[in-house]
Amino acid sequence: MKLFIVTRWGNPYEEDGPDGKDTNFLIRALSIQDAGQIADQMLITMTNKVSGNRPVKGYAQFGTEIGVDKFSKKKGIVHGPWIESIIVDSTKKYPLWHRDDVEDDWKASEED
Repeated sequence: MKLFIVTRWGNPYEEDGPDGKDTNFLIRALSIQDAGQIADQMLITMTNKVSGNRPVKGYAQFGTEIGVDKFSKKKGIVHGPWIESIIVDSTKKYPLWHRDDVEDDWKASEED
């Protein structure tokens, strides 16, 4: 199984909403599609708007593959959600993906 960090931009608990700290999950899955679906299943149950704050999306928008779990074959959330700005280590060449809408396919990204 592969390990992914899957992210929703922002969080509903900050005034800045999608421009605030991000909502992240560490997920064990076969592919970014599987990891995104697992994150989406959790995000759909979470609030996406707190009174007075800008709303956030109810689905994952970014993912990066960070490694392999050789000891488990069980898909799922390993850790999270946690709220923190996502950091992508530009010195490593991890595969990156993004999507703009829940119905969109995941597209490969290039980190600047």
